[in-house]
Amino acid sequence: MVKCPRCGTEVSKSRKEWDYSVFHVKRFDCEKCGKAFMAYYREDKLSHTIPKRK
Repeated sequence: MVKCPRCGTEVSKSRKEWDYSVFHVKRFDCEKCGKAFMAYYREDKLSHTIPKRK
């Protein structure tokens, strides 16, 4: 599970996944705020999200 960087709600299901360079990227849609964000994983650990957390 990953938290939405905008509102902090935990989101469990990704909409799309792909590999980008050394990262595995997952796109999520937040059910609470309705915004999309991407989570970048490196070596099975969350590296960062776009947009960044406030």
